[in-house]
Amino acid sequence: MSCSIHTYRESDFDSVLEAINAAARADGDFLLFSEADLRARLATPHGVDWPIDPQEDSFVAEVARGGVVAYADGQVRGGPGAWMYRTWCFIRPEFRGRGIGRALLERLWARVQELAALRGGQSIILGARARNTQHDALALYQQFSMRPARYFFEMNCDLSAAIPALQVPPGLRLETWAERDDRAVWAASEEAFADHWGTKPEPFELFEHRVASGRMNRQCSYIAWDGDEIAGGALNEMGLAAARRRGQDQGWVGVLFVRRAWRKRGLGRALLVASLLQAREVGHRAVGLNVDAENPTGAVRLYESVGFSVAATFIAYHRLYPEQ
Repeated sequence: MSCSIHTYRESDFDSVLEAINAAARADGDFLLFSEADLRARLATPHGVDWPIDPQEDSFVAEVARGGVVAYADGQVRGGPGAWMYRTWCFIRPEFRGRGIGRALLERLWARVQELAALRGGQSIILGARARNTQHDALALYQQFSMRPARYFFEMNCDLSAAIPALQVPPGLRLETWAERDDRAVWAASEEAFADHWGTKPEPFELFEHRVASGRMNRQCSYIAWDGDEIAGGALNEMGLAAARRRGQDQGWVGVLFVRRAWRKRGLGRALLVASLLQAREVGHRAVGLNVDAENPTGAVRLYESVGFSVAATFIAYHRLYPEQ
């Protein structure tokens, strides 16, 4: 089968959106893309040190008489010594198993080498992720010399069940996230995740882009304060727009963090319970989140204690360039 790959063109937009959502449905993923989501994805910048048009890293696969059948992209994250080219790929189900995924991976790998050259040969990791049930994708990564690096859980909480009582640790207070606190919230979350596996520094500009694109909304998020210091936060995607984007009445805890000095006091649980109560208040039937399965802070046990259960397992695959 003849397949051609080119960088994204504006005329591809509708076909790319259709291919992404067809692939997501086939994989049992309720996270469907709206036009606004795809626009935001195509405009998401690389790290501030990379003056690259994001569309240079967006690739479209077409076949004769089949039109657009797949889309893949990559985004640079991290910092010197820890660069990652994080990739995403969607292939329409009826065109899988025909070598299109391999062809896209080859293009992404070539792009990794181009980007490494821009940094004088610095190392970059090609990163990809798939559910443990996506056997074809996992086999492709293995064949492409990518290796499992970490396991993650997607967990869901049914809000028809009882939600634990909200108990805020003494001396702390929870407040809705105010816009004036954006930079302080970003700095606090960066510090809290600095010791987590695979965490790459995120410039403030990228953080703000996520807020502006609706991946976190302030009115449904909570910040924990100790006097005038931020102790932790729950940065959530909830409300009508979130329900439309996810194709179901589900809210999402995007980032839950507690800074080291305030850990082991029940603050993470309080932020989580407040988020569940907020999700129910705005009409969601469930809440989801992602978590590192090997998180050393005991996050999985915390989530299970308030009613979350594992819905899916994802595997992160890596390949380092230059190869060692």
